[in-house]
Amino acid sequence: MTRLLSLFVDAWEQLKLQRVRVLMSLIGVTVAVAALTSSIALGNIMSRVNDDMMLRSSGPPATYTVSVSGVEDSGAVLETFEDVTGRYGISYASPLVTFDPMIDASMMYPTGYGVHPSYFAMHALDLVEGRSLRDQDADRLAPVAVISEALAEELGIGSTVEHPTILLQDGTEVLVVGIIANRYPSEASLYVMAEIYFESMQTAEPQQDPWFDAGSGDMLEFRVSVPAEGSLEFARRIVSDLRAELPDARVAGYRVDAGAYADMGPDPGFITTLVLGAVSVAILALGALSLVNIAVVTVRYRIREFGIRRAFGASRRRIFLGVMMESIVGTFVAGLIGVGIVAVLYRSPVVGSMFEGIGLTALPPFPVEAAVIGILTSIATGALAGMIPALIAVRSKVIDAIQF
Repeated sequence: MTRLLSLFVDAWEQLKLQRVRVLMSLIGVTVAVAALTSSIALGNIMSRVNDDMMLRSSGPPATYTVSVSGVEDSGAVLETFEDVTGRYGISYASPLVTFDPMIDASMMYPTGYGVHPSYFAMHALDLVEGRSLRDQDADRLAPVAVISEALAEELGIGSTVEHPTILLQDGTEVLVVGIIANRYPSEASLYVMAEIYFESMQTAEPQQDPWFDAGSGDMLEFRVSVPAEGSLEFARRIVSDLRAELPDARVAGYRVDAGAYADMGPDPGFITTLVLGAVSVAILALGALSLVNIAVVTVRYRIREFGIRRAFGASRRRIFLGVMMESIVGTFVAGLIGVGIVAVLYRSPVVGSMFEGIGLTALPPFPVEAAVIGILTSIATGALAGMIPALIAVRSKVIDAIQF
């Protein structure tokens, strides 16, 4: 341990003596490590953003959309779907009906969804105020809804404590029981129980319907998340059972989660990491080459020093490790500075606004693996760059102390 510590101390002292010569090459290494770390971090974050967006829009792994058309009784279709999914013990299943609510008090163009409570868990919708929808809400006489933050801000609703309501165009009041985080900036969404929506579709005239603005259509969609193992067989059974129990209906199912697009090409985050990483490696190679050139010149001026060390009993191994450690310590410090610069910039408001522009509402933690790879790369670069001058130093002899 003492020998290792002495190598570090000696290397640091030599770096301070040669700081003018070494500084320029270490600046290149710092920039290269910062670029490499940022490219790995950016690729990692883009992969997280892509996964998060797919989860919120399409659902967890092995999520299927089942469409049923040709049946006028929407309530019967809903009951049949619940019976079939309950038969297989599937917890995450929900209808998904999209409509256009008409809200006079809003200048936004909101989108309405008729769902079940499990839809919020399937799509990782974060509740920031109040509560989510419950099964009991389907039996309430007064309709309740969960809205997005942007729509709540537009309507001047800051809390659900005072039981705020939304007035629809026909005079119907909808009680707001919860507010969810925006999935993207300026999201205007309204969620109600599917049963409430179906009752409104069946009992109201299209031009008087408070829930939608452009007719109902005859196709219903359902989202169902099945076990990942054997997911295709599960989906086929559900579709087959629905066809058997709804003989007059046209039933189809297809996968919609990220796994459905696995064969469409590599992850965009991986491509970003690959391209930026290649550029960073090129910069790092140039920095290492500069460090080698300066180290070789410096070592030739230190031949007398190495000869004296050999005269006092220093082994070739000690000299080799000492010279190599000078390079390793220098690049290690440069790597720490580079990683630190990236970490500080990552938390800056500018970077936060950039990620908000692509739909990321909360900045994820800085990837630890990016920092670790950056530090390890700087150490490896120092070891490779220090090998050539270390071999030159090893060849020094005692007689060289007299000649030089």
